Amino acid sequence: ARTEVASVIGIFMDNVTKDYSHHKGKSQTVDISRVLKTKTRVLMAGVRIIARWKDSDSKHVYALAELDLEQIKKVVNSTSSFPDHFKNYLNENGDDIFNNYATMSK
Repeated sequence: ARTEVASVIGIFMDNVTKDYSHHKGKSQTVDISRVLKTKTRVLMAGVRIIARWKDSDSKHVYALAELDLEQIKKVVNSTSSFPDHFKNYLNENGDDIFNNYATMSK
C-alpha cells in the first residue's frame, strides 16, 4: 500500500509543481522538481495505514492508506530544501490542486 501511496504523492506533487510552474514560471521549478524526487520518503509521513484485511479466497492482503494533506504541508514547511515561495504556493493552493487531482483520478 505504501508503494502505491508514494506513487500518488509523487503524482500529486508533480501536479503541484506543474501548476506552480504555470503561475510562477518554469525557471523556479527546476530545483523544486529535484527536491521532490529526493523527498518522497519524507512526504510519506502524511500517510497512515488505517485498515488491513486478507481475502480468504485469493489469500491477497490489502491495506487502506489515508493521505493527510495537512501533514504533507507540515513536512514541506519544515523542510529547508523547499524554497519559501513554493511552500507558500502549496499552502495557498494545495487543497484545490489535491481536490482537482482526486476528481480526475475517479
